[in-house]
Amino acid sequence: MAAVLTMLFLLWITPVKAGAVVNWNGKRLRVKLGLMIWGVRLRGDARLENGQSELRLLGRRVTLPRRKKPRPGAIGFARALLRVYAAHPWLRQGGKILRAEAEIGLGIRDAARAALLCGLIRAVGSLIPRARFRACPRPDGQWSGRAMCIIEGRAGMLCLACALAYLACVQKEEKPWSIPSAA
Repeated sequence: MAAVLTMLFLLWITPVKAGAVVNWNGKRLRVKLGLMIWGVRLRGDARLENGQSELRLLGRRVTLPRRKKPRPGAIGFARALLRVYAAHPWLRQGGKILRAEAEIGLGIRDAARAALLCGLIRAVGSLIPRARFRACPRPDGQWSGRAMCIIEGRAGMLCLACALAYLACVQKEEKPWSIPSAA
């Protein structure tokens, strides 16, 4: 029993750093992932091009199968994760954002619209602490984007926050119930 509790404690306090860099150039999406646990680094990358997705972890190539059953999207999961962090302030002690950046290349040829959208993106970015947002117009008319985020925390707190967010995301709607009539 003592060994199990010691292992759970070590899992709970495990220092974790995770990072992701996302590059998008209008046709191709490429994601580089990094994870450091107890000082051991793991790296991987994922590509999505022409409807095919591929994942590389530790030098091995894994082709991702198509989903049969739809799962909650990344935006819905991120929204649920933010709601969980807002509802449980003690979870915020387990993780913090070390660095967050986003750079967007706007493929708008109209200079007035591009300037207005650049200003709007920078204004929204200034509302998020410890994050830098940049937007610049591209004269070639192609949209592009690059985002990077590095988080640091304890494995137990991060797992608990992700589990609570996932549960909030997949909550099924209750079936309406009615009292049968005595007719």
